[in-house]
Amino acid sequence: MMPHSLQTDSRTVLESWAMQHFKNEVWDTVLHNDPGTLPESVIEAIEDRVLADAVELISRLNDDCLRDKKYMNIMIGDANSDTRNQLRKAAARQAWEKQRRTRV
Repeated sequence: MMPHSLQTDSRTVLESWAMQHFKNEVWDTVLHNDPGTLPESVIEAIEDRVLADAVELISRLNDDCLRDKKYMNIMIGDANSDTRNQLRKAAARQAWEKQRRTRV
């Protein structure tokens, strides 16, 4: 369901819709990009950071932006990219720490 087809124009409904789509995108990104070696706590921390940014972003948007399909797709795409980048960084950090431990 797209925001322009929602039955109500209330800000709460628009924010809930946007947040649910951000959550779905973050979960899909983790599902498809997790290297499989990261601990669950690291993945949850990444999800929490990206969703906290999404909450802040949603609170700053006006209703027209929340209803705009193209604008929201861009914002959700940014969340996708941010999640992927953080997963890559965490995997690289984990590999570096593992390599450092084996050299000592």
